[in-house]
Amino acid sequence: MKQRLSNITEFFIDWIAAPLHIKLYSTAMLLAFAWVICISFSGDIHLLTPLSLALCGATLTLAALALLIEIHGWASTLKSWQEKSWLVRGVLAGLLAMALAFSAAYAATLVNEITGVPPSLFPYTTAFLTPPAALAVVLIVILGIYIATSLHLLLSALVTIPLNLIQALLPGNRAKAPRWSNTVRGMRLVGVGALIMAIFYIGPWYALSLNAAGRLFASSFEMYAHDPCISDPTQERMARIDDENVLVVSSGSRFNAVFERRRCSKSQEIVARESLRPLP
Repeated sequence: MKQRLSNITEFFIDWIAAPLHIKLYSTAMLLAFAWVICISFSGDIHLLTPLSLALCGATLTLAALALLIEIHGWASTLKSWQEKSWLVRGVLAGLLAMALAFSAAYAATLVNEITGVPPSLFPYTTAFLTPPAALAVVLIVILGIYIATSLHLLLSALVTIPLNLIQALLPGNRAKAPRWSNTVRGMRLVGVGALIMAIFYIGPWYALSLNAAGRLFASSFEMYAHDPCISDPTQERMARIDDENVLVVSSGSRFNAVFERRRCSKSQEIVARESLRPLP
């Protein structure tokens, strides 16, 4: 009995002294066991009660947070490498330049998708969408890192499991694995899965937000209403595409603005302006 109490006390002391990501991983593991017990009592995994949903959500959230803390630690290690190696600096600078170029291209593609005209006609909207598009690029890169990390963790688990079995079966080889190693190895995979699901869930909403922001900015700041080609200045705004056509948008709902091509030559515009000029 005293030995058990001593083991429990030692366990809690180790848990209190452990890093934050270990505490999150171990708590997530405990909640995962509670979720399995809850599912077992319900009898059907498809009949999820609010309690089981809460346990599952808490498990995924804590595992994802712990993995983010670990990735932040890996980023700190990469920063130290950058300070010591010119090669790492050059590689990171090249990746940054590629990310910025890809972000600008993605923003230009968004402007073309929104307006239906070349993005060169809306330079300020393209510049406005480039920073949030860079965030989308970062999310794509992070997703690739997570997938690579999950494959690495899976392969390492497949390698270490046979080694642990061999160590357990060999006589005189009873080396005890570190206390938190199995917990960390299993919950990392859960954290990777949670982050991948979150990115896939947030991605479409983020794309819709960029689309709505682009429509609002283009119609509000790069199109104007006081022009002879506009039939109702209070409801429409326009931008000239070429000498024969203009792009018109209704100002009723800027976030869902629909851009429409309309034929209005510059000669007609000049004649209309002349007719509106007061007589001397």
